[in-house]
Amino acid sequence: MADTAGPSAGSRCPEIHWGREEVLALIGSVEEFFEDFYDGTKKKKAIWNAVAEHMREKGHYCSGSDCDKKWRNLKTTYIRVLQKQVHGDTTTRFEYFDALHHILGQEIDPLGMREQA
Repeated sequence: MADTAGPSAGSRCPEIHWGREEVLALIGSVEEFFEDFYDGTKKKKAIWNAVAEHMREKGHYCSGSDCDKKWRNLKTTYIRVLQKQVHGDTTTRFEYFDALHHILGQEIDPLGMREQA
């Protein structure tokens, strides 16, 4: 009998809809594995597949590459909003800013962004 639980970590999934619930699940999953991304002995692809497996355990079916791509987009948006805030723009809002700041706030130096202007 075939496994109907969903695609495996490495397989391509149908196009995932990244709604609020899925994005928050991704952020939580990345947080679970965040230190692994800085472990030079672990391959990023394997970590993203583990993130995807964690997502599947929460009922969200996506591949490791789907998670990687969405995380990169979230991180890029977070950095753009943070740069605007550093430069005095307090009107720009990003729904996931606080959740991402909880994870990325230690990694990204807002004062260094001021010097890039």
